[in-house]
Amino acid sequence: MDPEKISASKTLVEWIDIYNKKNPWDPFERDNTCALFFRPDKGFCEVLFSPNVVGIGQVCGDGAFWKNKVDETARKLKIGYGLTYDIRGQIKAYMRLFHARILSREQDKNGLFIYHAEDKATGKAILAVPAWTYNDCGVVAYRVIWEI
Repeated sequence: MDPEKISASKTLVEWIDIYNKKNPWDPFERDNTCALFFRPDKGFCEVLFSPNVVGIGQVCGDGAFWKNKVDETARKLKIGYGLTYDIRGQIKAYMRLFHARILSREQDKNGLFIYHAEDKATGKAILAVPAWTYNDCGVVAYRVIWEI
């Protein structure tokens, strides 16, 4: 289990430090177009709401907690889709956060995989597509889109 999930509450600065240690190739930079949500016991999450899509930006801490909160709010606002990015290059682990069952994968023109999945509980679609590769470390970032 991640130490930050079992430890005592942290300040926002402490959570940002954890984020930067996990993502040295893409450190935290506040995006003022997003709302920043913070809980000392759960971490932080940047969120951008639009009429049709809710976007989750930089997140650190209890990712499942933040995704559930965003989905809950999006349903109340009648937003049908979510969008986020896995910037750590661990897409299969990231998909577990979504409680996803991978249905199939296909190679794109660069030899990377596109994952078609569904939420195990609801059957709603989840798609993970390679978005970019960080030049300095070779980590592949994925765009993840899901039905809410």
